[in-house]
Order: sequence, then C-alpha cells, then structure tokens
Amino acid sequence: MLTWLTSTSHIKIQIIVQNNNCEGQRSKHFVICTHYHVFCASLKQAYRLIPLSRQIFL
Repeated sequence: MLTWLTSTSHIKIQIIVQNNNCEGQRSKHFVICTHYHVFCASLKQAYRLIPLSRQIFL
C-alpha cells in the first residue's frame, strides 16, 4: 500500500513538472493523462487529481 501511495505522489509531481516545462506540447501531456486515467481506476485519490489536470489542460 505504501508503494502505491508513493507512486501516486510521484505521478502527481511529474504532471506538474511536465505542465511547467512543456506548456505548448499537448501530445506529451495527453499521454501522461491517459496513463493517469488507468491509475485512477485503481486508486480513488488519483481520481481526485484527474479534474485538476483537466483544468490545467484548459
């Protein structure tokens, strides 16, 4: 369980870093979002972060 939580935190940080580094690159962002979508199916905490990433997209 601890490893799963660490994984989720790492993904969250990665998304934020990617958003700050590549603001114009949408394709790369899309790949991360798709990967994150799979994680949210397993974890409810990750599902809560999905709307946040969608807001960043817009």
